[in-house]
Amino acid sequence: MSIDLRFTDDELARLHLLLTQDLESSRVELHHTAGRPYREYIKQRLAQEEALLAKLENAVPSLRTAARAN
Repeated sequence: MSIDLRFTDDELARLHLLLTQDLESSRVELHHTAGRPYREYIKQRLAQEEALLAKLENAVPSLRTAARAN
């Protein structure tokens, strides 16, 4: 299924920021979680977040440089 979504640059930047923040939160949560099943869930979530960030940064390279500048 193909979906045609259109976002403004500001919307993409906001999505990138939210995803980056969630990624960092997930990393901290992984570090502080002892239960194996939940750790595996967090690892899956991290992989999804990293894949989404890569897609955003490939689609709009300026997001990559903006994130590193902050």
